[in-house]
Amino acid sequence: MRFRLDSWQSDYAFPYEPEPVEVDAVDAVDVEVEAPAHDWAPITPPADTSPFATVRFIDGVQASDAVIWINDPDRDRPLPGLVASWAAGVVSCSADGAALDRVVVERGVFSDARSLGPIIAGNLTWRPQAPETPVEEGDASDAIRDPDPMALRERLGLARRRLEDRIGILPAPDGQDVLTVYDGLLHARSRPLAAVGLAKRAHRIYLPESLQGIQRQLTRGERTPLFTTDAQRRRLSFYLALSDPLPPAVADPGSCVARIELSVAPDTTIGDVSAFADRVAATLPPFASEPHVDPRAPQNLMPIRSLERELRRLLGRPSVVRPLLASQAAESNPS
Repeated sequence: MRFRLDSWQSDYAFPYEPEPVEVDAVDAVDVEVEAPAHDWAPITPPADTSPFATVRFIDGVQASDAVIWINDPDRDRPLPGLVASWAAGVVSCSADGAALDRVVVERGVFSDARSLGPIIAGNLTWRPQAPETPVEEGDASDAIRDPDPMALRERLGLARRRLEDRIGILPAPDGQDVLTVYDGLLHARSRPLAAVGLAKRAHRIYLPESLQGIQRQLTRGERTPLFTTDAQRRRLSFYLALSDPLPPAVADPGSCVARIELSVAPDTTIGDVSAFADRVAATLPPFASEPHVDPRAPQNLMPIRSLERELRRLLGRPSVVRPLLASQAAESNPS
């Protein structure tokens, strides 16, 4: 495979931008799952609520190592490619301490080029990641005339999420009281009532304005009532305060809050989900990070912070990886 590196640093942007994509509308939200809207108030777990004995934190990271341009023999111009690395791991925390259970690192080349092949540089190998659904023969030329380089980033994100799923699906030992926490949304994951997604950033406002004040009043360990974010009522959420709010002069009230997302089976009762939510609320706050340690405090939980640092170390420093790729690109294009 003949290719050249683009001079742009790939973690910033592609050299040109695709057409804007319209964002789907937010699904209807039902806030009366656990309590009527007029009865909404901060919920404190009962005093006898026991936290989970073991918490498994799952996270993944990704790095765009380089943007490349691949020469296809039967095309009149190069096609874009994305050379990338991604990794995922599991940290288990219990009364005995924290342990790194598993880490997997993968590397790949994302492109629609027909001559797509592996890149081997030093002791690293980026394997070809061809499109999952190839275009029909009659449509191939159209697809290549208007390549969407940002779609390559989406495929990288999908590969990372699938790796997180593969790692997280490993069952816990029988008889253990385990909570699994994914850093981020659950996406399409189907999990029993033993796993949650931790949404650190508020990309969307789910609650109506009349209830947003409740979310902003939460103190450490308090949560909002449950609400749904999908029409089938299989995806539930609640807001949880991971720490006490900072003074209003320092941070916005509610800045200590994260959205917890869970997926439930059709036969799961709201009573069971409420009890589970209380146990989650009693479990997660002790893992919150501090502002003097992490700028994403308190939502970037300490085990996840440590896991991210280890995963990024395993991906390699850009100052080392990019020269390796540049050298290989030169070898693929002899004078």
